[in-house]
Amino acid sequence: MSNIIIYLKSFKTVNVSQLLSELKSKATELGVDHDYINNVDEPTKLIILNASNQLMRSEETYTEPHLNSFKQKLEREKNKYQKTLTKIRTIKTKLNTLQLTPQEVSLFVSRINNIVREENSNPEALTNDLQEYQNLITEGIALINADEEFQSDNYFDNITDLKTSYLDKIGNLKTYISLRTTEPVDKLTYSDIIPEIKKIKEQIKEKTRVQKEFVNKINALEKIFPRQKEYFNNLVKSDDNVGTQIFDNAEALNERDYVGKFALLTDLNEAQHNRYIDEIGEIVDYEEIETIYNKYIILNRKMTELKELINDLSDYDSLDSFGSLTQEEQRAFISIYDAARETFEGDSEMPAVINAIENLEKYFYLKYAELNNKINTLRQQINSDKKLYIF
Repeated sequence: MSNIIIYLKSFKTVNVSQLLSELKSKATELGVDHDYINNVDEPTKLIILNASNQLMRSEETYTEPHLNSFKQKLEREKNKYQKTLTKIRTIKTKLNTLQLTPQEVSLFVSRINNIVREENSNPEALTNDLQEYQNLITEGIALINADEEFQSDNYFDNITDLKTSYLDKIGNLKTYISLRTTEPVDKLTYSDIIPEIKKIKEQIKEKTRVQKEFVNKINALEKIFPRQKEYFNNLVKSDDNVGTQIFDNAEALNERDYVGKFALLTDLNEAQHNRYIDEIGEIVDYEEIETIYNKYIILNRKMTELKELINDLSDYDSLDSFGSLTQEEQRAFISIYDAARETFEGDSEMPAVINAIENLEKYFYLKYAELNNKINTLRQQINSDKKLYIF
């Protein structure tokens, strides 16, 4: 009898009470409701107490079979608590590997309690969900951190339809992440929005990739002006059809080679050249460009005419014919000559150039007069030799 009592006391002290104490400690550490543990603790104690009392009262009542039955009951209780403790340890170990906030863990408390209470429950599904939840949060933070670089690396501002959707969803994700320590959202919310953001990003990247290919092709065209390239490139970046027709227009314009044609207009100055580029910079209609080009052909001819007049009269101050003018006439000529030079060097249009030509032509007689004087002088020198020359 004493051996049986010692066995029972030993079993109660070491295998049950110690197990219950450890179980409660782990449950408290995890934050699990341990009413279940408290409730099942008392029956176990009663089983041990009743069995011990009856064994001590009568040797005949409790035989070896009765003792075996009692031992089996205790073993079942012991195994039940061991399973519960193992589940709690498993969940606790998983949480220690994650970086979830207490508020995020609280979203899973109900499931944790159910797993602890249910004897045949398995924590594997819960720990997998905890890991997936952590993975989604980590992925969401990575998307937010990459947002600025993503926008700068792509033609983001020009893709209006996708831009609106992306900004809306990335903004929501930023809000969710900011609420992690106050009102965290559940796993389903993250699992819905993150794939959507990734899909939109891939669409934007693909559009940008194709658009950059067209931009590179346009930039490689050598027979359209930089301003025209810029115009075509901006169209490509904002085109939902990814720029195929736009590039075709640029390539066709390149074949017309207005760069080469314009290079032949050598007497247009830089200001006039820039004005020409401004006029045709955003025009893709060939007939319209041709009309503008023809206008500058005529302007170039007039500029050539003006240049020749300016050059012919450039030595006016050394002409005897100029010296024979009154001071007022000289000042008037110099004023007209300087104005003609300014017209030639400035951003002058056709009326101003024609006016400068007409004004200078009025004084071209100075050059003729000087030439006549030289001819007369030469004639006199020849005649003084008393020889006849016919001019």
